[in-house]
Amino acid sequence: MTMKIRAAGGTIKEKVKVERRNDFGKIETFEFTGIFRRLDRHERSALFNAHKDYVDALPETMNELDKASAAADDYVKRWMVGFEDVVDEAGNAFQFSPENLLVLIADPEVLAGVRLAIDRVAEIKALRTKN
Repeated sequence: MTMKIRAAGGTIKEKVKVERRNDFGKIETFEFTGIFRRLDRHERSALFNAHKDYVDALPETMNELDKASAAADDYVKRWMVGFEDVVDEAGNAFQFSPENLLVLIADPEVLAGVRLAIDRVAEIKALRTKN
């Protein structure tokens, strides 16, 4: 197959898997589709360096925790530009917006699932870049 040069930008859809305990202690698994930006090499490198700094500086105080949480939010907001198959507690469609993204990732289990999806997207892009 002939290699076609792809313009920078665009998005990648990736499944986000969320595991959380229900009221009875049983782990339930939920999935939704995240829509992530295709970052160029320089954007990705800068973002990974910022992420490394965030991970290396694990918070010891609530003030530091707030800063770390803001860094995690910023990290996700730079990658994630949409989601599908998310509903609110009443079962109504939960539309993507920057504010709704923050509501979604306020749940630690969702944030963990989104960050794993970002890692997969970054790996896919890195592998595609190497080929």
